[in-house]
Amino acid sequence: MPLENTVTITAEHLEHNVLKLSLAGRLDLEGVNTIDDTFTQMIAYPTQAVLIDMQKVNFLASFGIRLLLINAKALYNRGGKMALYNVEPNIAKVLEISGLDKLIPVHPEMTSAQSWISSTI
Repeated sequence: MPLENTVTITAEHLEHNVLKLSLAGRLDLEGVNTIDDTFTQMIAYPTQAVLIDMQKVNFLASFGIRLLLINAKALYNRGGKMALYNVEPNIAKVLEISGLDKLIPVHPEMTSAQSWISSTI
């Protein structure tokens, strides 16, 4: 049985101009190619604060790490912030091994991510 490669991204605008993105699926080459342009457009200027719900991400490859890193850097370069939350343990391990958790804060749930982002922008 082949792996399901469908990746979805949904957006919700929260108070204080915070954008919440929910990702679901595999962030491998095929998955990232599916959402790359949409993801980048969603966090483009004037967006300053982005929270990413990772609860339904079931695989994170180097392509997914690159997607997050490039877009986080773009946000940071214009004074914005990005945080991840609801990260599954296997994905958290990938973030830790790659060092991405040092560049993009990882929070256990949305409330702590929102508090952090509100205090930094």
